[in-house]
Parts: sequence; structure tokens; C-alpha cells
Amino acid sequence: MQAVSNTKGSWMTEKIMRMIGREAPPLVSPDEVNKSDIRRFVQAVMDDNPIFYDDARASQTKYGEIVAPGSYPVTFVGKRPLGTPDPMTQQETGVGQAARELQGPLPDDARLFHGSSDLEIRRLPKLGDRITMRERLTDIYEKTGRSGRLAFIVTEKTFTNQDDEILCIERYAGVAILG
Repeated sequence: MQAVSNTKGSWMTEKIMRMIGREAPPLVSPDEVNKSDIRRFVQAVMDDNPIFYDDARASQTKYGEIVAPGSYPVTFVGKRPLGTPDPMTQQETGVGQAARELQGPLPDDARLFHGSSDLEIRRLPKLGDRITMRERLTDIYEKTGRSGRLAFIVTEKTFTNQDDEILCIERYAGVAILG
């Protein structure tokens, strides 16, 4: 989508438009993929596939070992390292910080919510993988809807392992209701 030009009252500026294509600093998971975290994840998503926990069964699959579900990197790359501030009490930490750096100066009264996500899974994470997320702003545009002016912030997050192999790519759209 192409962003609207900066008309009177528009949030869009040339400075914001120049942010398209910008990449946030990489975010590296503080822990390697491990059985305990996979167990918690598969319990949360209610996926009881033995390839996620049974060594004998997993060894007989094309993976040859225990793997994590394809959506695992999206959640676990944002884990906070022990001894760091809780992101629920901090405004500028973790994945939220990367997203805020890419979103530009949203007005103080903007209400931001999830618009959509699309996840392309390339390979399943394996035990011992260290996951890195790279997030790039792919588009920013503004529309007027029933709720008033809306800003759409579109990012692409690429999740890789320690060998720089792509695990998955998430295309995310956040929507902000502008004052």
C-alpha cells in the first residue's frame, strides 16, 4: 500500500515516510531452545505431537530429533534474560522497543492494537538453537475509517537460528487509532 501524502491534520510526514525500510537492532533470545520451554509452549497451544517431546518417536521422523513448533520463535525470542527488568513494568524493553523504534512518533493519544499477522514457516527450531529476530518496517500508511483516522504500521520479522537459517517470517500489521 502507498501512504497518503501529508495533508492538513495528517500524521504522515516525510520523516515518518523515510523510516520505511529501516531495521531495528537484532533481538537475540537469552536462552537456547530447550525441552522445558518447548513443553510449556506445546501445552499452551494444546499440540500434543510426539515430535515435540518424545525422543524415540522424534528420531524416526524426517527431523531426526525433537523440534519445536513453527510458531515457537515468535514467542520465545522475546523472553527476558534473568536479572533484567520485567517488560510489564517497563515501557522500553524487548520486542516492544524494536516495534516502537520502527513505528515512529505516534501521537500520545493514539491507541495501538493488533491488525493482522501472517506467519511463513521455513524450518522447525531444534534443541540448542539460539533464535535471533530481525524486524524491518515495510510500510506505514494512513486511512480514514468509521473510528476516525487510522495509522497502519507494517513490519516483517525474520527469525533465524545461530547458523543464520531462516526459521520463520512474520508479517505483522499494527493499527493505531489517531486522536
